[in-house]
Amino acid sequence: MYSQRKEKLRQPPANKISGSFGKTPVPLPRTKKHTVKKPVPTPRTKIEQTEPTFTQKEQALRGFTRSYEISLVNKQDPFIQLLSTHSVVKNNLLKILNEMKGFKFNETLKITFKKHKGDELIENEVYFNTKPRTVTNEIEIAELLQITHQQIIYMIQQWIAKGSGWTIQSVDGHFINIHENGVESYAYGHLRL
Repeated sequence: MYSQRKEKLRQPPANKISGSFGKTPVPLPRTKKHTVKKPVPTPRTKIEQTEPTFTQKEQALRGFTRSYEISLVNKQDPFIQLLSTHSVVKNNLLKILNEMKGFKFNETLKITFKKHKGDELIENEVYFNTKPRTVTNEIEIAELLQITHQQIIYMIQQWIAKGSGWTIQSVDGHFINIHENGVESYAYGHLRL
């Protein structure tokens, strides 16, 4: 009886953790999880960002008036379109300034808006034209382009605010029209004769 009592004293009770600090824990066996086979996504095609182009479309009045088209870089957001083409437009306006020795320019953005009216989808094409700006020095070009971009963004905001439910569907065109400074004097001089 005494020996049975001694055995009981040596063994710790089952509900206490004492003495297990020095022993290495035995990990529980892992159960196999049910795996779902997911389809492997196709690799995304990288859209190459090309440098915007600045191409002459029309010329009138013996070259005194020219129209240029800027390629579209972003067809969804007019602000990104204006920002991403800023340097190309600026560089080309510098070249034109060296040819003409002064000119007036205005920038145009053609945007298609959409609006849902019941089950009907209404689309509307709108041209946003800036006021003509006079350039006589290359230092003015960057500042005047910034002003024209702000004008266009402001006009877009005003147009959206006037109508209810209009959203931009796409940017469809970006243009620069250039008029040589001598056009007015040439035209008036021609009329006096």
